[in-house]
Amino acid sequence: MRIAVLAGGTISFREVGRKLPDRVVVIPHEDQQFANGMLEGTIPILDVQFGNIWMNIDRRIFRKLGLENGDAANVTLRRRRSIVSRCSRASAHRPVPTGPDRRSGP
Repeated sequence: MRIAVLAGGTISFREVGRKLPDRVVVIPHEDQQFANGMLEGTIPILDVQFGNIWMNIDRRIFRKLGLENGDAANVTLRRRRSIVSRCSRASAHRPVPTGPDRRSGP
């Protein structure tokens, strides 16, 4: 709440709260990888309410697969070494249109 008030210009930065320690906490994670025609990454956000999975695989790495929108791909989700889910016909969604004409894609 205080951050929203700060963004609105109602309070100053000093009024947000106490100063945090200078020590930075680093959360370990595996970086994205592309090898042997396969992508590997992590799922930092799992949106169970709407069934979305957010991955750390960026578009530059993903394009190395050569897939186009609507192409099918094999997807395997693992937790540590155990397979949690496997889908052999996962399909990439069309990107959400942007700009004033929402009927055409980017």
